[in-house]
Amino acid sequence: MFESEDNDADEEEEVEDVEENFVELLPEEDDPSQFNIYALFGVKITGFTYFIEFSKDLESHVFFFSVKVCQSDIENDDEEYQESEDSELFTWTNLSLNLFPLFVTLLQLFSSLPEIFATRYLALINTQNVLIWSVEDSHCFLTIIDRFREYNCSDSILNTLFLINQEYLSVLRSFDNFTITRFEILSFLAKCDAVYKVCVLYDKFGVAELTNLHRYHSFSVNFITNLLTNANFEDNNLTQIFENYLD
Repeated sequence: MFESEDNDADEEEEVEDVEENFVELLPEEDDPSQFNIYALFGVKITGFTYFIEFSKDLESHVFFFSVKVCQSDIENDDEEYQESEDSELFTWTNLSLNLFPLFVTLLQLFSSLPEIFATRYLALINTQNVLIWSVEDSHCFLTIIDRFREYNCSDSILNTLFLINQEYLSVLRSFDNFTITRFEILSFLAKCDAVYKVCVLYDKFGVAELTNLHRYHSFSVNFITNLLTNANFEDNNLTQIFENYLD
């Protein structure tokens, strides 16, 4: 089926809108399907730079997706600074198609946090009542960590989720102790945001490219478009969603 000229124009305009978030690390070929699968790609997203790589296990012939997340200096365009080891937050390696169900669950968990925290925070400041956390609430990240362990995921993923869980339990204790503040919630959600967006990149971009690599051993012709458009979710920050619930 052919796309209309109007649709093509809309798509070009959409890509141009997010092009400023793209770090030019691509080779100079015109056709993304000709890119070397081991090339390095990157996008800037609200203060973070995400470096993306694909790889292939020569024995199992399984393709993987890896992401390194670095803190970006908005006022400093020095590439050497942005890629320095000191700015690295975490790296997730060996993300395969087999992990898709786990990432769906993790995305659902992250997406639910702003509303849950907003509901409990409003109840606390308006009625001075603390809602009891269920066992499922308290163990939600531990449950996902256990599932990732079952899939023999890399330590890089487990360590990141373990740190997120520690921060999460600290927020829950603050609720229970009537000491929770808006700033503490926002601080935790800001830390979640970088991880949440890696999950989005995997779900919206990585899965499609891993599928194409598995079937055709090359990137899709829509590689650049998909990377740029799916990196453009600045309005979908967990912190902003939380603030919207409070307004």
